[in-house]
Amino acid sequence: MSNIVRFKSGQIPEYLTSVNTPDYSGDPDVIVNPDISAVINIDRKFWKRVGNSIVEMTLGEKQAVLDA
Repeated sequence: MSNIVRFKSGQIPEYLTSVNTPDYSGDPDVIVNPDISAVINIDRKFWKRVGNSIVEMTLGEKQAVLDA
């Protein structure tokens, strides 16, 4: 069992806990067992993927999300 974050274009990232790892391991939009400690208190709509890490968007990126 794993925790995953799934990033689909145009959607808020999904954070799923205790999922069946093989169901997601081949999906390029998924990070398996990511470290979310830096974004745990940030609204998921402001999460972004940088490689296999999850980081908070910059102020400019956040404003673009809010404006959309």
